[in-house]
Amino acid sequence: AIPVGDFRPAGVHWPDWHVRRRQAWTRRRDVARLSPRLRESFSAYVESVALDRVPRRPVLLHGDLAPENVLVEARDGAWRVSGLFDFGNAVVGEASFDFTAPTVLLEPGDGAVVRRFLGAYGWEGETMDTLRPKLMAYTLLHPMADLYDCLALLPGAHDAPSWAAVAERFWP
Repeated sequence: AIPVGDFRPAGVHWPDWHVRRRQAWTRRRDVARLSPRLRESFSAYVESVALDRVPRRPVLLHGDLAPENVLVEARDGAWRVSGLFDFGNAVVGEASFDFTAPTVLLEPGDGAVVRRFLGAYGWEGETMDTLRPKLMAYTLLHPMADLYDCLALLPGAHDAPSWAAVAERFWP
């Protein structure tokens, strides 16, 4: 909700971030471990998704919303987020990018958890059919630790015929 103006963490501009992440794809060790079908269809899949290379309303993105980077506290009988740390992957860009790490790593393939998570951010109106391709494309571009290991969280994902099929498993 904080206006970001022309703030660019580490000098990174969102459209340049897209270019850098696509260029880094073939150099990633985890990508080399993927099936040839998935590895070779990366560019076509990412191009087919309408990613906001210049977001209408850019926001500060943490880039790694994983449990180990979130602080919580008990307040009024409920757990509340009290802070975030480790902004090493921070960038200013399109809001849905920040939903990749938590929805892939917390409860992969559990549609109810994903919908609750998105609803807590006020995204109840977004349909999974609209959001799923973006989440998959941003997951492919994300500098997370190991895409191969992420796919291992879902039985059969390594053998999926396409990135769209993988996306269906992560975000039912």
